[in-house]
Amino acid sequence: MPTVSHHVGGPSPRRERAETAEQRNARLARERALLDEARAEFEQGLAMDEDDVEAWLDALDSDEDRPLPEVRGSGSARGG
Repeated sequence: MPTVSHHVGGPSPRRERAETAEQRNARLARERALLDEARAEFEQGLAMDEDDVEAWLDALDSDEDRPLPEVRGSGSARGG
């Protein structure tokens, strides 16, 4: 199972710059594609357990590396 490593302590290593119109349009297109993918997965009944996601998010504030929560089909998703 993949583990997410994250930058802890201090500013993000990402540079803060104003983006050009072309960069903004490319970013928005990527974000739209990700949202479309997420909506399609939701419509297919794929979900993550809320408690698992909360624990994973809480781990981001610590030095703990935690595996990504499992994606489950509608038969085993909470409320599904």
